Amino acid sequence: MFPRSVKRKTTEASEESMAVRLQLELGRDTIGQSSHGAKGKHIDSFRTIPFDKWLRLFMQYAFILAKRDEFDYAVEILRHASWSNAFQARESQDSIRFAIITCAIHGNRYPVAVEQSRKLINIHQFNNEAFRILLASVGHGMHATDAFLASTLSKHLLRELKTADAAFRNKDSLKWNNVTKRYAPTGSSSKADDEDDDEVAIGVLRKAGKSALFYLLHAYEYCPQDPMICLCLAIASVGRAMQRQADNRHHLVTQGLAFLAKYRKIRGEDMEHLDEVEYNFGRAFHQLGLLTHAARHYEQALEIAEKRMREDDQDYGMAQTAAYNLSLIYATTGSTPKAQSLYRRWLSL
Repeated sequence: MFPRSVKRKTTEASEESMAVRLQLELGRDTIGQSSHGAKGKHIDSFRTIPFDKWLRLFMQYAFILAKRDEFDYAVEILRHASWSNAFQARESQDSIRFAIITCAIHGNRYPVAVEQSRKLINIHQFNNEAFRILLASVGHGMHATDAFLASTLSKHLLRELKTADAAFRNKDSLKWNNVTKRYAPTGSSSKADDEDDDEVAIGVLRKAGKSALFYLLHAYEYCPQDPMICLCLAIASVGRAMQRQADNRHHLVTQGLAFLAKYRKIRGEDMEHLDEVEYNFGRAFHQLGLLTHAARHYEQALEIAEKRMREDDQDYGMAQTAAYNLSLIYATTGSTPKAQSLYRRWLSL
């Protein structure tokens, strides 16, 4: 009925097809000229564009989709790129996984971020940076906490910790696996990868804190002057003391406060971290129910923040978190005016 329109569309289609064919021939000729005299040379471009620029384009496009809340489409593009033969190099695979983690954090899809972080941990065995990436990717929010507390991740981290501990104690106890490209314990310990673990036992160990205390004490033997290890030991000891299965609560509380005191001795040498030290002491007493001691340390943290903000009014430090916890204490003890003053000073825009 409309012959002119059909003819025009046919002409446009043929012109587009010709342009695509010429572009392909141009790219083929360019590759042929560059590889002339070098048979079997590695191809690093497509249509005269290097593969690294293609990967950069795909990642930027995925970021744009993630900003538009099209997370599934963005991850699909990045996954397809990871399957391509052009991006099988270790650097390209790591870049793609970093991009997926970035999109997952932006879209609050923390299980995806944990999945990609686990793959980085498996690839880069005995490298702590992969663990730091995992912790950074689930660093805030309740959904991130739920993803971090998954039983599969707990068992995976426990296996990695056992392997690293075995490598430190006796490197001959590990054997290289050509299939997984990883070191694994020899003998019966290789069964640690089985998923038939007793779920009840794993849950009790994870909630009771025995496993954390066991390995943290080993870490303390290796690095007794590390403030982070001392702080983690204090948290694990106090947390264990709050459990029903605790054998000696007073001993665990005393142990936690001892590690906390050593943490203050090491960390408190730098004046910039005094508010952090006071906050952690207040948080420990707050968890134990000693509200008077907790309020005193929270107030000291706020005083330190006040002095610091006279030089830099944007350097809050731990002030807002300390103010929120202190306001909870004031609200529960009936000091509503004090809580409202904290809201106005620290917790309002």
